[in-house]
Amino acid sequence: MSVDRYVSLVYQSVILLLLGAVMGIRTADGSSLLKDKDGFTQQYENDETRTYEEDELMEEDVEPGFPDNADIEDEEIEEIVLKIKGMTCGRCEETLKTAFLACHGIKEASVSYKESEAIIKVNVFEVDYDEVVAVVNRAGFSVLEEE
Repeated sequence: MSVDRYVSLVYQSVILLLLGAVMGIRTADGSSLLKDKDGFTQQYENDETRTYEEDELMEEDVEPGFPDNADIEDEEIEEIVLKIKGMTCGRCEETLKTAFLACHGIKEASVSYKESEAIIKVNVFEVDYDEVVAVVNRAGFSVLEEE
């Protein structure tokens, strides 16, 4: 009887090992992040996993209010010509040019004390006219209003 008991234990152990191996392979296959070369897998907060083919998009994955063909411009350059009061030398030119270029949104600056003029190129989405005037004032000069 003792031999039958050991044989039964061996069979039970083999069955448990096989079951564990099958479950382990199934779990590893289900949690793989790389399903195949042509698709991708996305893990959701509720632990739901979906596999997508290339160019396939689920409707619920699209953010509302954002059209597929949205053309978002992040840069529109405009040239502004300013008449400046208070510049007397080349050092004034450099001071004002440095102040302009330190301002976020001003892409280029050309300053002439002889012409009492500054020509700047700005990104209209990042800086407005009042900010440009404030830069001039902080540098110690003033903008002559156009008549």
